[in-house]
Amino acid sequence: MVVKEPKLIPGEARCLISDYLSLFRAIAEKPKQNRDAETYKERVNHLFWMCMQLDDITDNPGKFFRWLGFIQGALWQFNLRSIDEMRVDNYKIINGKSPP
Repeated sequence: MVVKEPKLIPGEARCLISDYLSLFRAIAEKPKQNRDAETYKERVNHLFWMCMQLDDITDNPGKFFRWLGFIQGALWQFNLRSIDEMRVDNYKIINGKSPP
């Protein structure tokens, strides 16, 4: 079975990226790639770095959504965003508007 990738609306994606970057600016020290992050601080800095890369991959929806999913999973785990909030976020970047 072939799964169709959702279309990505770049302008909405950039708004979402900006919102998430604001979250990370409030809790992270500095964006830093660190795949071996062990501490909360190191992981948040790595997620901040990943979020900064998202704008460069909006032309590749598959990669964008994989990275976004990873970041959103961590946001939920760290209790920074709820599933319902992220559901609205995702609806906007795919449909260009808030859910009904």
